[in-house]
Order: sequence, then structure tokens, then C-alpha cells
Amino acid sequence: SVTLPAHKRILGYDISRDPLPRTSTGKLRRGEIERQHRARTHAAAAPRAATPEEDAWLTGDAHRTLTALLAQRLGRAVHPDDNLELDLRLDSLERVEVLAALEQAQQATVAPDTRATIFTVRQLVDAVVAGSTVDNSAPSADPVVTWTTMLAAEPDQSVVDALNHRAWLRAPLIYALLQIVLLIARAGVRLRVSGRARLPAQGPFIVTPNHQSYLDGFLVAGRLPFRHFRHVFFVGAAEYFQTPLMKTLARAFNIVPVDPDAHLVHAMRAAANGLRAGKILMLFPEGERAIDGRLRPFRKGAAILAAELGVPVVPTALDGMQHVWPRGRGLAWGALRPWDRANVHVDFGDPLTVAPGAYDQGTAGIQSAVARALRTSTSEARS
Repeated sequence: SVTLPAHKRILGYDISRDPLPRTSTGKLRRGEIERQHRARTHAAAAPRAATPEEDAWLTGDAHRTLTALLAQRLGRAVHPDDNLELDLRLDSLERVEVLAALEQAQQATVAPDTRATIFTVRQLVDAVVAGSTVDNSAPSADPVVTWTTMLAAEPDQSVVDALNHRAWLRAPLIYALLQIVLLIARAGVRLRVSGRARLPAQGPFIVTPNHQSYLDGFLVAGRLPFRHFRHVFFVGAAEYFQTPLMKTLARAFNIVPVDPDAHLVHAMRAAANGLRAGKILMLFPEGERAIDGRLRPFRKGAAILAAELGVPVVPTALDGMQHVWPRGRGLAWGALRPWDRANVHVDFGDPLTVAPGAYDQGTAGIQSAVARALRTSTSEARS
């Protein structure tokens, strides 16, 4: 798992020595399984004592100081061999935040290639201690590093040029092609779109759909009015855009390929550059496709950008695409039969604003708005 990008790593597993609880018909009782898993996880999270080897490592002044700063920032005890993901439950954005805090405290910087190899507290602190010194200032005891400072860097001109490179004729052609494809798709899908009148009149703003299939970005972008479509851009994982075909697709749809594992700050700055240029960012807050259509926890990248740049967020609910192209399987041709068409609904919600620094509250608000729209869509589909 450690050889995979962060968004593909296994973040935990649980082995039960007893049979999993089932109903009388043999189906898994998922709620009971989850309850048992949470109970075991809570028991395993009990504080543990440091090992002699960890105590020896902590005798170094820099090691002890930086570990204490990390514990202060997280509000919990940490040990050198704690895994940042499995034990401390830090997502990719939170890892960037704690790394930046320790870099500021040590007045050092860690190379991007090294960041991708950090998995434990020990590796994190060692990387910062061994990092290159940025100036001769005395180390700071203030662990507070804000996204304001991380996003304040000079714009990457190559990113700005790439976003403005779309030829004046290419955008209408791509949009027209998308409309033709969506029109043909209606033969196998009952497609319903609502809420386009709620979209801001112009950019910049962020569209945050939930993620159910490979086709989500094309579908949501194709349902935007053309005045918005021609300004839409995405920030995507570079691993998906290595072949000539995918590189051409990235240029056509204004996708900025970045490595979200080693260069997450660069990805956030690329998104900020586009928004500052008046563009419209489409960002999937779940970070991955849902397994069964149910929402996964939202990450706070959209809330950070909205708060720091003062742009609105349009929570967008996408329902039904998990039946068309389920995760882990191929295109479900059976769901596209004209006499048994899948119901697909795209709903653009009311724009939301995020207060400065209120990243967690903003993320919760965006997810709550999408969840409400999904519940409404499901109820309407059943009726």
C-alpha cells in the first residue's frame, strides 16, 4: 500500500475471528458490523506507553521539540512510530498542514520528492530536521501555519497560460459535442437537471459534485450553461494523464495534471491561480468514486479555497451514475436499455460561502447540502 498514491492507500482493516453478524436470510448486518468495528477501533485507540527505542530517539532536542509541536497541533499524544494515516487519521491536506507547521518551526523546507515517502511521525520529523534551511532566523515556537500563506505564492505562469490556452473555437466545438453525446445518452438514461438558475452569473466559483463514476465530470460540465462551461477547469491526478490520448483530453477540458501526493500544495496553488483568473473550478470533495453511491467523507480542499479566495461554492448532487458505471466494474449496459433506463439527476444547489478559517464547518456545510439534495432526489425517483 505504501507504494501507491495517498488517495489509493489502504487506511485500515479489521479481522474478526468470529462469524460476521447476518440476518435470517444470510445478508450481512452492516450496521452491527460497523458498530462492532467502531468498538474495536475505540479500544485500540487507548493511549500506549512509548517504547525504549522511541524514548531514545526523543532525546534529540529537535526531535523532542517538533514532536511536542505536532502533539500540540493535533491535541493528542503522539509517538515516533505512529502512522500519520492509520494511527493519527490525517488526510492529505492535514499532512500538508502539519508538515508546513513543522517546517516553519524549524525554518527548513522538505523536498517534494521526500514528502511522498513520509508515513510516520519519526519520518516526518527526521525529514524536517534534515531539510534545507530557508534562512538564518531563530526557530519559531509558533506552530500555526495558515493556508493564506501557503496560497500566497506568486502564480505559476505555466498553469495560468494553460488555463487560458483554450482556443476560441475549441470550447464551442467541445460543448456542442458534449450536447450531442448527452442527447444520444437520453435513449438509455432518464437525465434530469435542476438548479441551473441558482448558479452565479459568472465566475469565479467552485462546483463540488459527489463522485460516482468516471463520467461525472463530463456530465456535470455538459449540463452547465455555455457561458460557464468555457471557463471550467479541473485539477486532476497526473497518473491518469500519461498517455497521448489522456494528455489531449486534459488539454481539451482544461484539466491541470498534478501529483496530489508529492505536490499537494502545488495542486492547491494551481486551483487558486485558476480561481484568481476568474475561472470556475470543478472539484470532487470525496477525492474518489463512491463504492455504492453513498457519500464518502468530504475533504476540505474546496472549503479552504472558498474561504481563502472569497469565492462561493455550489454544492452539486449527482444521483444515479453508480448504476451506469459502478466502481470496480465496466459500463452497465443493462442499465441503458430503452425500456429500463437508469434515472440520473444533477442538482445544482444554492451557492454557499465559507468564513475565513472555518474549513471544517464549511466542509460540513457543503456535504450536508449535497446529502440533502441526494435524499430528495432518491425520494422523487421512488415516487
